Amino acid sequence: MRLTDFAIQSLKAPESGAAIFYDTLVPGFGVRVSNGGTKSFILTHGPRRQRETIGRVGVVKLQDARAEAKRRLAEYTLGKERAQTTRDRKSVM
Repeated sequence: MRLTDFAIQSLKAPESGAAIFYDTLVPGFGVRVSNGGTKSFILTHGPRRQRETIGRVGVVKLQDARAEAKRRLAEYTLGKERAQTTRDRKSVM
């Protein structure tokens, strides 16, 4: 599905858990919709399919989230930045 502002607005919350809708333009970029209706931009990448939250829909614009996803993918692909694991994030806090 090509994510557009209209397409994101029309996404319905699942009855339980969360649903992810991936963009056809940027690999791994998508929108996660929780059963409470919260929508967040996410990026799934790497051989272990790590998932990162880029930001909430409405707070972050679609074009900015897509650009950030492209930037992060380029950084990981070029080896300039290593994706943070949950363990890494805890040690920083």
